[in-house]
Amino acid sequence: MSPKIGHQIDITDGFLRDVRLGQYRPDLARAVLDIDSIENHKVFTMADPFRIVVDVRGKRPAETGPAPAVSKTVAAKPKNEKTQTPEAAKPKTNLARASNVATSKTKPAQAPARQAAKAGTGKAQPPDAAAIRSAKKLPSLAQQLGLGVSRIVIDPGHGGRDKGAIGGNGTYEKDITLAIAKKLQQAIEKNTRCKVLLTRADDRFISLEERTAIANGEKADLFISIHVNAHEDRSIHGFETYFLNLSRDRESARVAAFENATSKKKISDLEAILKDLLRNTKISESSRLAATVHRQLAHGLSKEYKNFHDLGVKQAPFYVLLGAEMPSILVEAAFLSNEKEEQLLQQKAFQAQIAHGIAFGIGRYIGALDKTARLEDNP
Repeated sequence: MSPKIGHQIDITDGFLRDVRLGQYRPDLARAVLDIDSIENHKVFTMADPFRIVVDVRGKRPAETGPAPAVSKTVAAKPKNEKTQTPEAAKPKTNLARASNVATSKTKPAQAPARQAAKAGTGKAQPPDAAAIRSAKKLPSLAQQLGLGVSRIVIDPGHGGRDKGAIGGNGTYEKDITLAIAKKLQQAIEKNTRCKVLLTRADDRFISLEERTAIANGEKADLFISIHVNAHEDRSIHGFETYFLNLSRDRESARVAAFENATSKKKISDLEAILKDLLRNTKISESSRLAATVHRQLAHGLSKEYKNFHDLGVKQAPFYVLLGAEMPSILVEAAFLSNEKEEQLLQQKAFQAQIAHGIAFGIGRYIGALDKTARLEDNP
């Protein structure tokens, strides 16, 4: 067992006072979380490796006013370890870190997978029009507070048994997103002072819940989820960028439905999900990030690839973005279902162009927040 068994770990972050660990039998380990302030909590499991996660939500004592709920994610012991010993007023669970942050040096490995059909896209929608109109008049709250960006988490969509979309020539979305994400990591680190982390650096399955838990656990300032699109109509092509909000059109809702397919949430969770969405005060800042990134991505692609279709910035309730405590976006880089774009997505040069466009957009966004950020001109 861990050498910390039998010890007390002081946390004092406004949610937890401390964590007490003990082992009273060879087959039983116990953790007690002494809590300062919570509003509610959720318990769910994650695989590879199996663990139980307790997601605690509430306001820290120092917070005042209508601040959004924030979360801390901790992972608990496996199912076969039963918790004993009553502690009347104190929640208890085993403690372990939920974050399994990847580095870009790990090589992908093959894993069993299932085929999924992705549904499409439609006409571009203006990104949160009211927020954008207001943004043109006033600096964003992040700008007014002088907030900067120092840590970014990039999420290569799908992975492991979840192949994502599959092209006509057998190309897996999970492989393309990982390749783009690694190039994006390098491009951001080259053109900014930010530390960049990946949710996965090889071919592994990570649940939607765990992806944002990693970003939250690493205290990331931005969360970028990378995907490629697909549609039953193979003539549809182009790229689009999403931020979290309720869908404004049927096609955005269909795209979100596909990307949310691996979530274990049920209809009974709908009220809690809607509350999380309505409490998300990062929507306006995420729309700014989406617009800036998309503009730079479009600029780069239009110069190198003629007639590449710009489908615009859109909004949809992607579950992978819902739990993020920082501005977050989801990029659908191209259509794997389109024969020409599948061929492009297989090319390292095209993957690099996508990565560089996103990276320069992030650089522009950072530059608007922090005038001291080092930016290179978009070629």
